[in-house]
Amino acid sequence: MSTAQQPMVGAGRSGLLGVYWFLGSEATLFGALIVAAAFFRLGAAGWSDTARHLSLHTATLATVCLLGATLGFPGKVEVGFRRWKRMLLVSIGGSLFLVLKAGDFVQHWNAGFRPDAGLFWAAFYLLTGLHGLHVLAGVILAGWFGWLEFRRAPQLPLSWLRGLRLYWYFVDTVWFCLLGLFYAG
Repeated sequence: MSTAQQPMVGAGRSGLLGVYWFLGSEATLFGALIVAAAFFRLGAAGWSDTARHLSLHTATLATVCLLGATLGFPGKVEVGFRRWKRMLLVSIGGSLFLVLKAGDFVQHWNAGFRPDAGLFWAAFYLLTGLHGLHVLAGVILAGWFGWLEFRRAPQLPLSWLRGLRLYWYFVDTVWFCLLGLFYAG
């Protein structure tokens, strides 16, 4: 490993601290919204009946895409040219997830299930839309990191890749909470 590829001692600690700080604030945001929606679910008659309009098949396929993107991250952060291929897998899996969820949104919207159709749909669009924006941010970052690696730009700091992996795990965790909230009927 050349000196250009070796991380500096202490480099990235402040970056990872920033990632932890950001993820903590996002966990607070999503946690509050999910708990509020769960309370609404407990008190709303017909939540389960409304949830039957959701496609479990599409949600399962979207989950496979999201987990496939997660598997694109190496267990140990690899050094070298092959990382761009891993970031490409993350971007493709995340993009497929977004395409499936966008199709889901359009289908529900055209069927008249809009946010003003009831508490279920308002919570559904808010939480899954916010989650989708977070997936989009992860796709963009993974694509950018992959592009930099493909161009053989100076080596990315390992803390950046670790931070993106932590972010992606957070996005996965939120999705599993949303699956339970909306799709478990």
